[in-house]
Amino acid sequence: MREHINFLEELKNQYNLNVSEQVKNCKKIYKNEICQAKIKSNDNLILSSKNPSKCAWNIINAQRGIQKIKTQNSGITADNFNEYFASIASNLVSGIPVSDANPVDNLNHIQRPPTSFDFAEVTFNEIRDIINNLKNKTSRDIFGINVNLIKSVKNVIIAPLTKLINLCFKENVFPSILKIAIITPIYKKGDKNMPSNYRPISLLPIISKIVEKCIVNRIVNFLEKYNLFSKDQFGFRKGKNTVQAISNLVSDITNAFTNLEYDAVLFCDLSKAFDCVDHGVLLRKLAPYGFSPDSVELLRSYLEDRCQIVRVDGKESGRSYVNIGIPQGSILGPVLFLVYINDLPMIDNSAHYTIFADDTTVAFRSKTFEGALEGSMAAQMRACDWFRTNKLLLNEDKTRRIIFSMRNLHKDNNLDDINFLGVCLDPRLQWGGHVDRVGKRLASSLFLLRNLADNVSPEILKLAYFALFHTHFSYAIEVWGHSADTYRIFRLQRKAVRLLAGLRFREDCREAFKSLGILTLPSLFIYRNLLNVKSNNELYQTHDDLHDYNTRNKSKIVPIHYRLKRCQSGQGYWSIKFYNKLPDKVKNLPFKNFKNKVRVFLIKNAYYSFNEYLSSDHVNEADF
Repeated sequence: MREHINFLEELKNQYNLNVSEQVKNCKKIYKNEICQAKIKSNDNLILSSKNPSKCAWNIINAQRGIQKIKTQNSGITADNFNEYFASIASNLVSGIPVSDANPVDNLNHIQRPPTSFDFAEVTFNEIRDIINNLKNKTSRDIFGINVNLIKSVKNVIIAPLTKLINLCFKENVFPSILKIAIITPIYKKGDKNMPSNYRPISLLPIISKIVEKCIVNRIVNFLEKYNLFSKDQFGFRKGKNTVQAISNLVSDITNAFTNLEYDAVLFCDLSKAFDCVDHGVLLRKLAPYGFSPDSVELLRSYLEDRCQIVRVDGKESGRSYVNIGIPQGSILGPVLFLVYINDLPMIDNSAHYTIFADDTTVAFRSKTFEGALEGSMAAQMRACDWFRTNKLLLNEDKTRRIIFSMRNLHKDNNLDDINFLGVCLDPRLQWGGHVDRVGKRLASSLFLLRNLADNVSPEILKLAYFALFHTHFSYAIEVWGHSADTYRIFRLQRKAVRLLAGLRFREDCREAFKSLGILTLPSLFIYRNLLNVKSNNELYQTHDDLHDYNTRNKSKIVPIHYRLKRCQSGQGYWSIKFYNKLPDKVKNLPFKNFKNKVRVFLIKNAYYSFNEYLSSDHVNEADF
């Protein structure tokens, strides 16, 4: 074909023949054949691979220009890295002023559970389930063992492993051999000769993770059963996530708007919070929650005398012992951190806290700007005292305060957007900055999808769409998806769907959404809000709860009253309106069935706006 095109172009140039149209058509056919050959070659490569998913992502990442590059360090030995990583936390803690306060004082008023906590024995079935649920990974620990190997011999090791874990629980000892971590330095940016420009990635023994999972299951079940976790804690908890943490903060700000108040929010930045956890303080905090002396002793054994080895270019450092912080890469560590920071909200009843691991916000509301600012500064001082008492370091250079208000904002206020758990917040909660940021990411992802379209099959292209495009705008959409600026995001989504479906520019793509099984942006917003109401149904009142009259609206949720129209555009307003539109039969379905039915319904209708859903007369049982 290439020779034929060259021949036609030669005729055109030498003999001035009018063959431009033929050349154009030949080039088009040639380009299409090359694309199909690339797609066929890549498909064959994926299908013949031992790991098709990994192979597909290698092809996608090659188009993205992403390559796995081994850490290159210039003159930094494994021992140099180990010395630096082992001393980070201790150097930070040494600079914290000594406090005379007792870190356990805040826990004195906690109502102890009726029973104390002890580690119950594990069973064969529990160990089997834990092993089956381990993520398949090829990385080998200090003993050369990986998850795949453990799974292949699980039937042989379950019995002795169960016996071993029960013996640990009985003797209150965590085996020293399971407390060895392999550290791999990963280059971030900057001077490669500076150890501070490397991130330590820790790999613990696989068997240790199985033992830790048994410990975690028992601790979490106990704390959740007796409601010992603070309601302001959203990290590392079942049923809690970053979106709920964002919603909690946004709800507090919206309530301030409704009451014509200023909401001064302090966004705390803690330096190496996990690495700075004091073991003595942590262990002392366990008793008020009902932990028995034996259980505390086992956790003491888990925390003490842990060692790490740094591996660089196949060479290993000597062993360094670390007696501060919680183990990086562990399963138990995050839960212990939750216990460590759980009493922070107890220090101040006048402020509102939102805590996701070490991301903490402290909000103080007032009718006046000055009152909000003064109250926030006082709340900050109390929080700083708590951090100092608990030997955590607040990074004041990165800690910011923003006063949110619908009123004319004070000249002293910080008017810049702030990133909280991946969402940009502005002082008026107008979401323009967040939409701008998401739009830039989507534009880049759309360019990538166009390049991929000529190299991969429609199935792989759809996989890339969900991973590299859909995931960006779907994150926390239930919080910001009502913004008037979202039409820009929806426009980019339609362009991406046209690309997936092979449609022309500006061609109607509503049917493409349905055939591809992709929720439109408005449908996704509706879907997330419906799930939120369904999962928290007990928090809402229906008309039937308020009166005994047999009205047609008795099963509907009572709308939340907002004095200001600006606040009516928030999440709480829309979610109830969407939910009340559903038939009673659908509302009464179990959550899993409800989720599936609603999703299929929204895909089938492919709504382009909220009003399409709310004004439609065909939302009835038959449509589900």
